[in-house]
Amino acid sequence: MAENREKATDQMKIWKESRGSQVHLLLSPVQLIQSDPRGFAVKFYTDEGNWDLTGNNTPIFFIRDALLFPSFIHSQMRNPQTQLQDPDMLWDFWSLCPESLHQVSFLFSDRGLPDGYHHMNGYGSHTFKLINSVGTLSTASSATRSIRALRI
Repeated sequence: MAENREKATDQMKIWKESRGSQVHLLLSPVQLIQSDPRGFAVKFYTDEGNWDLTGNNTPIFFIRDALLFPSFIHSQMRNPQTQLQDPDMLWDFWSLCPESLHQVSFLFSDRGLPDGYHHMNGYGSHTFKLINSVGTLSTASSATRSIRALRI
């Protein structure tokens, strides 16, 4: 994206090389269970405003249809009587939503559990629509690569 950023947009001035911005990073597991994606949030504080970027260590997600998101979140919730995650709800959602198979197989493989944040790649959760000064539309998503070797 570095060589195409000027063509893509003039709205995101935080990418100007001559400028710096303060950055805050929050790292956390998503649900505090063993086989859990490692999440992150990055906030850029710039003169033009703040810009937030969220993501996790997996390049894929359980769903493609945004209308399924509430059902997905409900399947991850804990049983109010036992305070434990309900495996039936979880596997019912995954089995009835075949598009989630790729994410499930990634998550339960060795790559799904990185050996700490220093040894993990990061993949943005969102794709952004960028418009330059002449009205040309382009899309961008983010990915960060660990400078240390991936270790699982």
